[in-house]
Amino acid sequence: MSVKSKNNFEKVHKNVDRANYMAMTKAVLFCEGQAKKNCPVLTGRLMSSIFHRVTFPVANTLKGEIGSNVFYAPYVEFGTSKQSAHPYLRPAIDENVGRIQQIFADEIKKVI
Repeated sequence: MSVKSKNNFEKVHKNVDRANYMAMTKAVLFCEGQAKKNCPVLTGRLMSSIFHRVTFPVANTLKGEIGSNVFYAPYVEFGTSKQSAHPYLRPAIDENVGRIQQIFADEIKKVI
């Protein structure tokens, strides 16, 4: 009796890629929310400009970003010679590393 083994590598690979994409999307959405909570508000323009993006800039790599497109966003985050820094993006990630790791672990568990 012969036993044929199925090569499920492609299917597993696609499922892992999908899980990583979902995890990255959930992680950047979470961090975007945290950044909006951390953001100093005067008019609300900066807070409402915070966005997320998930891309594949190079084959087989996944990139998640949060940021703002208003010109003064870096000045708020890092400060200037006349204004102290009010970080809102970096703490959204730095203070939530454990939660971000858990998001990825939870998504991968769904595949395994």
